[in-house]
Amino acid sequence: MKFIRKYLRATDLATDRQSVKKFVHKFLGFDGVFCMRMISAHAGDIMATELIVALWHNFNDRVRKSPIEMFEGGVTQSPSKLDANFKTWLLGQTR
Repeated sequence: MKFIRKYLRATDLATDRQSVKKFVHKFLGFDGVFCMRMISAHAGDIMATELIVALWHNFNDRVRKSPIEMFEGGVTQSPSKLDANFKTWLLGQTR
């Protein structure tokens, strides 16, 4: 959780400990945090920060739309849909 908070703090986003905890545990999961660490190590802090902030905004949009579903049942999109969203976002960044 410290790793993700470091990047969110660097952008001066309003974050509270509880929301970051839910973001890390319910939205990113272990695999997501691992991917963020790998991106940070190999693509740099700027890329990791941009990606984490984009995911943070996505998380907050979902919480606003359906907070009960997000916090009790986890993310409702299938992994393939999340992968497609990530690929779309990534392709948009490289153009």
